[in-house]
Amino acid sequence: MLQLLCVGKRAACSMAGNTSTDADNRFMQTANLSGKRDNMRNGFIITILVLLSGSFSCQKNNDVSRNDISGKIIYQDNFLNLDNWHFEGLVERVTNPEPGIMRLDCSGSQQGKIGCMSFCKLDFPDNISIEYDMYVEAKNGLVITFLGMKGINGEDAIIGVPNRTGVFADYISKNATTRSYHVSVSRYNDKAEHTGVSNWRRNPGIHLMGQGPDPCKEINKWYHVNIIKKGHVCELYVDGEFVSGFTDPQRIEDEIPTSGKIGFRTIGSHAVARISNFKVSSLN
Repeated sequence: MLQLLCVGKRAACSMAGNTSTDADNRFMQTANLSGKRDNMRNGFIITILVLLSGSFSCQKNNDVSRNDISGKIIYQDNFLNLDNWHFEGLVERVTNPEPGIMRLDCSGSQQGKIGCMSFCKLDFPDNISIEYDMYVEAKNGLVITFLGMKGINGEDAIIGVPNRTGVFADYISKNATTRSYHVSVSRYNDKAEHTGVSNWRRNPGIHLMGQGPDPCKEINKWYHVNIIKKGHVCELYVDGEFVSGFTDPQRIEDEIPTSGKIGFRTIGSHAVARISNFKVSSLN
């Protein structure tokens, strides 16, 4: 076991291990992973299982920059309707309450169980910038963004794989039929207690890739979220500030997530989020 303390509010964490032991609330029991997390005043303790040759660093990757955004918009959705989105899990809870808004309402569930899922039907290339505005109405749960989601054998992540029920294991367990990266924000448990961190993970296997502060703790407030994906490097910016990221050490015996679907998940006893101004641009 390796235990490390990362201090600071703007640390990007990348890991050279292969499996996370950071408890992801109820689901982690299902995934047969064990571990502990202890929040501290100026930082957080991460307990992880790593390979003997593993290493851990907290830094921004200088090879990736928001300045790499070319300005070429690949796709933009102002949510006048939801025709370009595919729903799973609590499908009736993904709504278009007004022009410009996609609302995901996961109420009455619990973490690890059936969530409210929405995936853009288009496949996106690698080396992209993902932007959207997010407004969290209720925080008994969390919001997850999936990126680079594709079938294990290259299939379309929606129509090329078996139907999913919306249970978290369908997307992240070692037996999941798709590979992806995902990042969690507004990360509260079912009792509306903040978990102290925001996680980057790689699937299948829910491998912890990076961990940092959660910049989206307030409800009833709009945040501008920007995710940069460049091959095995991912970074998260919120309201123009760098938050966290990772460089995948590529020690997992599988291809890294590259091109594919982008999607959202709200999960918890009462987790409600609004997404607006969704845009994907290419990187230089």
